[in-house]
Amino acid sequence: MGLKQWVANTRADAPVANFGFLVLHPNNEIKILAGDSKGRHSLAGAEIAYETGEDLKKRVTFTRFMAVGLFSLAIKKKSGGEKWLLIHGDGFDHIEEVPAKQQAKALDFYHQVQQAIRAAS
Repeated sequence: MGLKQWVANTRADAPVANFGFLVLHPNNEIKILAGDSKGRHSLAGAEIAYETGEDLKKRVTFTRFMAVGLFSLAIKKKSGGEKWLLIHGDGFDHIEEVPAKQQAKALDFYHQVQQAIRAAS
């Protein structure tokens, strides 16, 4: 492979967006940089949510409990004003608290991932 082909391949796979430990790639894949689901995953059939702590407290599902384990118990003790970004797909789950100063960036990332999920399905 020549230099031009290598550069073209690298650009074609360059991240589209990122937030925290999540990186969105143009081929409808998400890369998780930390946690039990670390690695690259297809977004086909995946779901993403951007919720307040209060909404999350009302419906901590089994899947989400498995994704965060004992951490989900700490979520229930929070006041509810914080925001959370959750993503779930075939073989992966990830949850991330969104700092107040990064809520606009998280919401933008959420919308980009939603579009990628629709494109992958």
